[in-house]
Amino acid sequence: MRAGRGRPLTPKQRSFNRLVAQVERLRAQLDTTQQALDRAAIFHAEHIQPRIAALVRVRTDLIRALVPYLRDTRLAVSDRHVLKSIVTRQLDALLEYDVDPPSDVRALFKELHGLEFDEAAAEDMDEARSELASMFQAMGLDVDLSGFQAGMDDAGLAAQAAQLADQLRAQASAAETAAPSYRRVSKREARAAERQRKVDEARKTSLTSIYRRLAKVLHPDLEPDPDARERKGQLMQELTAAHGRQDLHALLKLEMEWAHGAGDDVSRLADDALAVYNEALKQQAAELEMTAALLFDHPKYTSVVREMDFGVRTIADGPSDARALDQDIATLTDGLTALTSDRAIDEVRAVIAMTRGPKRRKAKAKSATQSKKRQWEDT
Repeated sequence: MRAGRGRPLTPKQRSFNRLVAQVERLRAQLDTTQQALDRAAIFHAEHIQPRIAALVRVRTDLIRALVPYLRDTRLAVSDRHVLKSIVTRQLDALLEYDVDPPSDVRALFKELHGLEFDEAAAEDMDEARSELASMFQAMGLDVDLSGFQAGMDDAGLAAQAAQLADQLRAQASAAETAAPSYRRVSKREARAAERQRKVDEARKTSLTSIYRRLAKVLHPDLEPDPDARERKGQLMQELTAAHGRQDLHALLKLEMEWAHGAGDDVSRLADDALAVYNEALKQQAAELEMTAALLFDHPKYTSVVREMDFGVRTIADGPSDARALDQDIATLTDGLTALTSDRAIDEVRAVIAMTRGPKRRKAKAKSATQSKKRQWEDT
């Protein structure tokens, strides 16, 4: 907004300019974040999911190749205990991605953990539901979490998360509009509610009046000049779209652009109109901030959002994740190749030795040396 020639901007006009700039900045930030999330989600679907599927296949085959050695008497009892821990870790890593493993993997899970896979999955889901229910109860929210079941794939979890978000929004909206029955509303609260009601009414009126005012001057059929008619046609499309989504900021921006182009003095806007506009723009800024805050919780972005320290969330680095998965697949594939060769037992022993660690190997070597020394002394 520009003041009339020779006149400074009033406080309300300065607030208007500041709020318009704030809404534009928030909208640009929201668009940028959403585009980044969309790109990450597309990359995940095209490049990460196939790698995860490949990793599941090779890890499953690797576990199957290791299982016979759990009972191989060529290995010492202590070595078989170490191997059992190796297989257990590989199995648990597999089940982070494979929510519906084949029957032999389920049987191995029961052997290693002493519990049926479905029972363990149900217990984990019950614990997760209980924690969520306690958290929502502490917030005064009563939500239905029964839709979350063990064994659900990503699509099912995303659908349930979306339903949960709808429940939370509905309860939050109901809590805002419901007047508490246990106490009287204070005069201050009543004035605030009345002021908000007037702002809402004025905003609707402003939206309609701005739309009608601009529609009269921007209608392309009333413009004889071809270039100006094309320009007005584009502006008319923007105007109709902005009015359809009740976007006051976009309507005001169009009005200001047209007023500047037409050489009008936009300071003609009355203070009472500016007060309504400013209040509506504040609300729009708050809505944009809330939308941005909730964007990372959207179910379709679950696979590409990473939890960092101190509650900070960021977008997954798809290419980096792909390289890490490629390395894991290559490592497991090399191990599987060795386990299907003639020297498989040597590979198993090498893995066990690496798992024991250098300290254990060093202690074992020292013990062997001392034993040999005693044998020589006895001799």
